[in-house]
Amino acid sequence: MTDLGPFSRIRTSMLNRRALEIWIQAAGRLMRSLMRLPKTWKVFCLMPWLGLHVSKRGEASPCCIFRRESSVGNLQESTFQELWNSPGMRDVRGNMLSGRPSPGCESCYKRESYGFLTTRLWSLAHFVRHLP
Repeated sequence: MTDLGPFSRIRTSMLNRRALEIWIQAAGRLMRSLMRLPKTWKVFCLMPWLGLHVSKRGEASPCCIFRRESSVGNLQESTFQELWNSPGMRDVRGNMLSGRPSPGCESCYKRESYGFLTTRLWSLAHFVRHLP
């Protein structure tokens, strides 16, 4: 690839700066959206109501980040409907509705404590935009 010299480096620097500005603005909008959520939603996640993640071994969980040891069942041993309504899924949903952290969700909570954006926060931020 041909090096275009100083112009190329200046242009790249400007694009990187603009990308960072856009990212900071988006992060600010996300945080403002999340501030509108009730305090009990600190542990709430939409994923257990949106679908099931099934690993290649058939292990089912509310999402792909859910701790494997806390699987809610296996698709090779149960039907999708049985897994969807399983005691494990009901426990996860019940915990979230009552504001209690679910043990299988520790990975998201830990990542968020370090300031990372998780699937949980992303889905909530997009959901909040549709609230009156």
